[in-house]
Amino acid sequence: MIRRLLIFCLFFCLAASVASAQTDESPPVATSAQVDGNILTITYNEPLDTDSVPPADSFSVQESASDGVRLLFEIEGVGITGSTVTLTLEATIAAGETGITVGYVVPATGQQIRDVVGNQAAGFSSLAVANNSPAGMSPPSVPSPSTGSGSAGDYIDDMVEACRTFIEAAEERDR
Repeated sequence: MIRRLLIFCLFFCLAASVASAQTDESPPVATSAQVDGNILTITYNEPLDTDSVPPADSFSVQESASDGVRLLFEIEGVGITGSTVTLTLEATIAAGETGITVGYVVPATGQQIRDVVGNQAAGFSSLAVANNSPAGMSPPSVPSPSTGSGSAGDYIDDMVEACRTFIEAAEERDR
């Protein structure tokens, strides 16, 4: 009899705790973003479903230049780990560059960012991005063909040298 009573009490307590458990109905919210070289991470307020990777064209990364021009960065890849969405950019964002923002448009079809219980994340248009790119990782300065009186061959040599300097700096940083 005591054993049955104990089992009943255990069952009752378990059923009551399950019934009172709250379900997660809140969508995940992007809380911050940062970039380091060509890797941009967007952090959400809760774990995300790692199978909910949207297409790269769902995102936009841009930099507002002082003259009002907006520079757009192409996105090569998207990944999700834990509560973070990682964007791999085609180009490196140089140290010290400011005015960088990221946006996400919920795709009409296909995968959409969602949390582990299936709540879909809302889109956003301009989340500020903290620039953590290390010094010395700025893109090469490419000379303009209209400057100087050199030939086209000199211009190409200058471009090759600028690229070589950039690659050497990147290799040095990675050592």
